[in-house]
Amino acid sequence: MIPIPVVVCVVGGWCVIYLGDVLLRSSSALKSSYEDWLAANGLSLSPFHVRWQTGLLNRLFAKWGRWKPRFLYHWFNLGMVFGVVAMFGSIILLTKTLMQTLAQMMTDSPEGSNEQMLQVVVRRRNKDLPL
Repeated sequence: MIPIPVVVCVVGGWCVIYLGDVLLRSSSALKSSYEDWLAANGLSLSPFHVRWQTGLLNRLFAKWGRWKPRFLYHWFNLGMVFGVVAMFGSIILLTKTLMQTLAQMMTDSPEGSNEQMLQVVVRRRNKDLPL
């Protein structure tokens, strides 16, 4: 489980960033220069989402595209097929899990209630009790 102070720091940080964005956008003196700066750097902010767009790697991707276009065509098609198959597989697994959970919730006694359960017992020395 994620520690609570980490969650508070992340959520608090995002709230400060978004609040600063809202304040700068609502300021009549800074609004135009702030929005121009965001547009010039390719940044856009929304709650819990920062988008950065750049053309920095366009030349590199164009070079890779000219490398072996037939191989890349098949590679991306294979990736698309894998993505679709994995999506349907995950939908099937999620549906199966949902059905099992609903079936367990509908029964009067859950399946695990009549089974024996192993419990770990760690022996330790207590100062107050004699050994």
